[in-house]
Amino acid sequence: MENKRINVVWCDDAIDRLYDEDIEELFLTHNCILFRKARTSEELKIILKDYRNQIDAVIVDLNMGRTELTPSEEEATGFSWVHEHFKEYDPIPFYLYTGRNQEFIEKIYKDFQYDPDGDYFFSNRIFLGDVKGLLEMIKNEVAAIGTPTYRIRQEYHEAFAALNNFGLDGNEFISILLLDEKIDRFELTKKPNSMRKIIEEIFTILVKAYMIPIDKTGQLNELPNVLSEEYQMPEALRSAFKFFLQYIQDGSHRRDNLKIEFDNYLYNDKDIYLLKSLAIIGLDLIKWVWKKYDEYKLKPRFKFEPFEGEVYDLQTDNKRKEHALVKDSEGSIYAINLTRLTPQERNQFKIGTKVKIEEITPFNGPLKSNFYVKKHSLI
Repeated sequence: MENKRINVVWCDDAIDRLYDEDIEELFLTHNCILFRKARTSEELKIILKDYRNQIDAVIVDLNMGRTELTPSEEEATGFSWVHEHFKEYDPIPFYLYTGRNQEFIEKIYKDFQYDPDGDYFFSNRIFLGDVKGLLEMIKNEVAAIGTPTYRIRQEYHEAFAALNNFGLDGNEFISILLLDEKIDRFELTKKPNSMRKIIEEIFTILVKAYMIPIDKTGQLNELPNVLSEEYQMPEALRSAFKFFLQYIQDGSHRRDNLKIEFDNYLYNDKDIYLLKSLAIIGLDLIKWVWKKYDEYKLKPRFKFEPFEGEVYDLQTDNKRKEHALVKDSEGSIYAINLTRLTPQERNQFKIGTKVKIEEITPFNGPLKSNFYVKKHSLI
């Protein structure tokens, strides 16, 4: 396959039946993927709003509704919405694909008083069951249009494919790579942290898949080291990842904090190219992480298993919350928050009390413990 990835949106109330294995194979041989499905024009409208920068072509059905999933035999108000609004999404090309015959199409046009002469769809954009011809036209036309967003997504197609596989929106990276000096200074300073939020979402996905050691599940800044130790992340990429996290970190009130210095630098110098470099590092990271996630998502490595232990200490933290501390066989410390219990329940906890730790939260606990205990039972 060529180094291309054409994102297609297909709007048809019967899309789940239409898009079978044979059609998927045809898509792939034409460098196309079904980026999003829509069943009504209202769903299509939302997709176009949310993912405009990531859409290369739109296929629409003739006989679909605006909001109804199963329009009547003569209902085509969904297509009428498309016909009235598609120009607003230029240069994204639209195509009409239908199992109906030419006479039916002409009847619908007549019903809605659309003149076929010179019509956008009638000018070689109607495909009567010819999926191969449709995809051939999409492939050629999208490449010829060559929008800036399309070119960026081809350059980093593996990373954007990874974002899509993770179920995340790549628009922020596209907007950063398309930045020019006209951007507002305040808006520019918001961009680094917007990338961090995407990395945080990926981190959460890795935690839920048990790819992260349970004592590291609350430490995003440790992720480069974890991936290096557990999944052989290349040293150059690990170093770049640590650099990336330093500059896109959350805000801090300390005056000597790098985040504040970096924000001030962006505000004063409007260095969009440094920000673009960070975005490129982020995309390289996402591409690599997806490959590892795809390999290991069905092989949990660090899943927490309930265990039985005994209370070895009772402590109070700086917020005057009482905790019972329990160790597992590896020496990790689990903190049970006694403040949430009734006085009668609290009195049952003493040094040596046997307890079963059944569920923990994925974040570090107080008093130098490794975990908060979410669910426990006395033995």
